[in-house]
Formats: sequence, C-alpha cells, structure tokens
Amino acid sequence: MKERLIQTGIAVTVAGLMIGVLWLIPQRDPNPQPVPIPPILVPTKERPLVLPVEVQVAAGGEKIEAMIFEGAKVTWIVPPATKAGLSVFPYADHAIVVPRAEGEFDIGAVALFAGNVHGPLWVKVRSGKGPIPPPDPKPDPKPDPKPPGPSPLPTDAFRAIIIEETEARTKLPEKQIQILFDKRVRDYLDTKCTPRPDGKGKSWLITDQHTDVSAYGPAMVAAMQRPRTSLPWIVIGGPKGGFEGPLPGTVDETLSLLKKWGGE
Repeated sequence: MKERLIQTGIAVTVAGLMIGVLWLIPQRDPNPQPVPIPPILVPTKERPLVLPVEVQVAAGGEKIEAMIFEGAKVTWIVPPATKAGLSVFPYADHAIVVPRAEGEFDIGAVALFAGNVHGPLWVKVRSGKGPIPPPDPKPDPKPDPKPPGPSPLPTDAFRAIIIEETEARTKLPEKQIQILFDKRVRDYLDTKCTPRPDGKGKSWLITDQHTDVSAYGPAMVAAMQRPRTSLPWIVIGGPKGGFEGPLPGTVDETLSLLKKWGGE
C-alpha cells in the first residue's frame, strides 16, 4: 500500500510538471494577424528626395539610385574622407561609386525643389578591399590612333566594344574609370551603333574580358577574340574604317576617337 501511494504521488507530480511546461509554451494564435510590410518610401512634394540607407559596393563599382520628385534638382555631397576611399561620379538621378579602399564611407545629397533645399540625406557605403590608384598620373603620349589595316569589325555598320578586367578597375586612373560610366559615351553609342541581332539594344559593349557576348552576334565575338596588349582595350569598326588599341585616358579623348569612325 505504501509503495502504491508513493507511485501515485510521483505520477501526480510528473503530470503537474508537464502541465506547467505546456502552460509556458507560447500558444499559436488561431487567428493570426498579417505582419505589416514596411511602406516603400516614394518622393513627394514634402520629401522630394529618397535615397537608400546603405549600399554594398563590389570591386567593379555600384550605382546609387536617387528617387526624385518631378522638378527637383539633386546635388551630391562627397566629404573629403569619402574621396580617399571611393571614386564618385555624380549624375542627375544617380551616382556611380567605385571602391579605392576598404571601409565605410558616407555620401550625401540635397534636393532643390520649389525654392527650398531639402536634406541632406546620407547613404552609408560599405566597400570591399581595393587598392588605391595613383592620383591622376600624366598619360603617356599615345600615337595617332590609325588602324594598322582593315577595320577590325565588319564595315556594314558601326559597332564598338570596350573590354576591361572588372576586378582590376580600381587600379585605373579616375578619369579612365569615368569613361566606363559616362552618359555622353553611352548616349553616343546608343545613337550611332547598329541594332543587335536579337533586337535587344544596340551593338556596343563595355564589358569584362571573360564575358560571353554571343548574343551580340559573330562580329562582336570576333572582336573579343582578337589579341590585346593591355586592358582596358577598345575596338571600333564601321563603314568609315576602324581602330583597336588601348582605351584613351579621358572621356573627351574617347568621344573624339568614336566620332572619328562613327561621325558626329
């Protein structure tokens, strides 16, 4: 009898503990409420500028998009400490940043709208490791860019390709990096180059040397396969002839070279 009472007491104690544990476990709400999604900020008259809070930048660079209310004008702010670690190329609605060193850097912007200045707003830019290029070295004198023979691309229409090594982009002088992102260069190529065979854009490229360009047609594939003595490298071809050689040192020099073979 005594043993039976002890066993009964133990059973009651265990059952009580189990009930206590179950009581502590959070119970699932039979009618769960949906978790609200944070609202997506859009520019308004009261807030004409919206920027991302943080941007992670890879070795090849990144675009910081600015959402701007119609009619607002944006001015970018690049503190001296940021200039030491990032190459920044500001445009009307975005900025291109290319890392020159590892770390965290701040880029700001203000918007002028209806006579009022809004901001500044700041973006935290986190960059991976990258070597610091020399400060705008004087370019080596280059010979007059004349092709050694026939056009390196077919002469039926105008095409151009700039070939680089993306991982080595941070080693380039800043003025040459700007060529890779410059709007005037891209607008010129969009205007002058022949359509791609697949109809998705025009036959020009600014690309890494390992990129598969088969979608651009056999002419561009052949241009990628030609021997090169350095990078970045530019190949141009069209009805007026063509050129292949090292990429010029500035945007103006690159546009001059393109216009020589593609016209004004």
